[in-house]
Amino acid sequence: MITPRSTYSLPIQKRVFSFYEEKMQLCDKSYVSAETTDVDAIYDTISNDMIKNTLFAKTSVIILTANKYERNILHNKVFSTTNTNMKIKKVEIDLLTACDRFNKVYAYSFEWHGKTCLHIHANVTGSYTIGGAADIINWIKSNAYLFPTLIISFGICFGTNEKNYELGDVIISKKIYPYFIGAKVNGEELVVVDDNAFQIDMDLFNKISDLFNNNRFNKLNKFKVTFDNYLTGEAVVSSLKTRSTINSITTQNTPAGDMEGYGVFKECNRSDFKVPCLVIKSICDWGAEKNFDTSNETTIATFKSIVKSIPDSKTTDEIKQLVSTLKDRIQAYSVSCAFKVLDIMMQYCELKKSLLNELREWLSIYNGVSTTCKEIKAKAYEITNANGISGKSVDLYIHRCLMILDENDQIKCHDDCINDNVKDNCINKEQNAAVRINNRRKSVKT
Repeated sequence: MITPRSTYSLPIQKRVFSFYEEKMQLCDKSYVSAETTDVDAIYDTISNDMIKNTLFAKTSVIILTANKYERNILHNKVFSTTNTNMKIKKVEIDLLTACDRFNKVYAYSFEWHGKTCLHIHANVTGSYTIGGAADIINWIKSNAYLFPTLIISFGICFGTNEKNYELGDVIISKKIYPYFIGAKVNGEELVVVDDNAFQIDMDLFNKISDLFNNNRFNKLNKFKVTFDNYLTGEAVVSSLKTRSTINSITTQNTPAGDMEGYGVFKECNRSDFKVPCLVIKSICDWGAEKNFDTSNETTIATFKSIVKSIPDSKTTDEIKQLVSTLKDRIQAYSVSCAFKVLDIMMQYCELKKSLLNELREWLSIYNGVSTTCKEIKAKAYEITNANGISGKSVDLYIHRCLMILDENDQIKCHDDCINDNVKDNCINKEQNAAVRINNRRKSVKT
């Protein structure tokens, strides 16, 4: 005898099946896009260090993902919508704490609406899991060529309120509220202080508010876009009871939850590394009924009774295969919705450029020959201050950008201080850093 599922999750199951009946073509189309990636057509693998460093220094926006559908749909859609036929540059990077099961991590560079983006795909979900979001941010922080002006955690999330939201709806983060990590036990209740520091900066808040005020998202009438708060924690939520418990830890409205937001916001708001950050994700499930048991006759019967547009010619095995991939099809659709929102933001939101690109634009008025290194450095400090760049070695970052301009023959320095002082400065800092690392390793061994 087959035991029926718990009745309190059955309404969610029926809601998911009804959603698929309504959005079947869109879900299936997105699923095909997510499952097929033509590597030869899309990627150009880069191994040359100078090219890598130039790509990093040009980067203004970094996009993080942790799900293969997030990665594949982002790449396929960027490649097909940029109209440049330029391959996405693929670079292997070395995380300090790479996951043993996935010791290779990749970054992907591409131009998108006039902005140089670097996409980094984590092989594991979560904030402080090994190789998770926090490790990615710390790798960014440790790379002397990288100083992004915005970091975006992109993809899919779970919804907490199926009465007011639908699968595919996209939530842009205002503030995040961690569950488990940072939560307090008050009597028998799990609570979190509502006035936490995990919120987007005011300049970014105003720019996104302008997108809503100017109705930029109105044309996306197939799903809803809201600017609201997130729950965030290390654990996957797969129970309505658990979802209800963590949803009650704050008095704030939190229509969505994810696993990476805490690590991104925390690491992007350290005193030695402050970078604006944001979560843009689409609801792909309700924290329950994610995987459907195809051996359960009740599940299959419920699916058939709700999804009436399935052709009669499909066999029971084919229907079971469809039900077993239903989570993936809805995830793929949801990522596509999130992409549309991110595409509008990249197109219409005035985001700050990288220092290297701003210097290149500024140098174009001099035609590269009528300014001095002293003036270039002064302009570089002016740009970094205006962009709110602080922490790690701003001096070293500026020197790196000047080195790239010099090696690409974009600076004709009258004082010749780029070739000598800047390179010597960088080399000395690199050598000193290498000595410190070796000394630490020796002390650990002893």
